[in-house]
Amino acid sequence: MRVYFDLCALKRPFDRFSSEAVRMEALAIAALVAAVQTGGVRLVGSGVLSVENRANPDADRRAAADEVLRLASENVSFGPEAETRARALAAAGLSPPDALHVAAAESARVDLFVTADRRLLRALSRPGTTRLAVADPIEALCRVEATGGVREEEP
Repeated sequence: MRVYFDLCALKRPFDRFSSEAVRMEALAIAALVAAVQTGGVRLVGSGVLSVENRANPDADRRAAADEVLRLASENVSFGPEAETRARALAAAGLSPPDALHVAAAESARVDLFVTADRRLLRALSRPGTTRLAVADPIEALCRVEATGGVREEEP
């Protein structure tokens, strides 16, 4: 399974655990990253992720996200077609960074786009917004587990 994490998903493990939902999403992201490390999931990165991450003022979060992004088995190129698509997504109400991430993921034809951003999840669930399969971290982990992408730890 080829997966694209937006930056808020990558940073979820470093958020304050203000609720049980945030804590569970952080654990789900950790399990998904472990699946990337063991080869059960192929991470797709993009220059959009790298540029956005470089703007992160928190050095620890920036370094942790960079470490995960280095695990990407492929990086999608962002050409004129993706730029046009990002403009259309922004015109439909997505923030410019979110529009760029979605356009990159669409261009790469990933199997799953993972975000912890509730607003983005709602926007992408509107009919006709995207053909991507979109999930929050917990749902993403369930989907990956269903495909056998997460290996059980040995006792």
